[in-house]
Amino acid sequence: MMRPAKFMTRRMPAPWQVEDIPGGYCVVDAAGQRLAYVYSLDEKELAAAGHQRLTKDEARRVASNIAKLPELLGERQEEHQMNAERKDAEESVKKMLDAVPAGGTCEHDLEALTDLFGGAARARLQTLANECACTAEFDDKANKIIFKKGKG
Repeated sequence: MMRPAKFMTRRMPAPWQVEDIPGGYCVVDAAGQRLAYVYSLDEKELAAAGHQRLTKDEARRVASNIAKLPELLGERQEEHQMNAERKDAEESVKKMLDAVPAGGTCEHDLEALTDLFGGAARARLQTLANECACTAEFDDKANKIIFKKGKG
């Protein structure tokens, strides 16, 4: 049963670590809170249990993967944030280009746009210009991009 969000405010600070405990492993957060237990049997006990349990090595790998969750989720959150910022930047560029009158030009600092769009900035800016009936010329000496809108 899922609890309402208001009950899920408790934090489990990273980094999470794996502790060896009798019979398995425990995943513990940076505050010392025990988050998960992964139980195992040694080779002798495993045969008697009918191979229905995790080996010590399997339990260690499961616990290690659980301990990586904050890092993995943090990377996804950062990627999502970057995508949102990139989308906002694209919308800003489109608005800027839509405001350029037919036959007019618009200049922008290339470095700032490159920071927003990353490594493929030039190709993405060229595509955005084409979508708005503009051309894009790159002036590397002045570190600018010049957008030109065709005559209507």
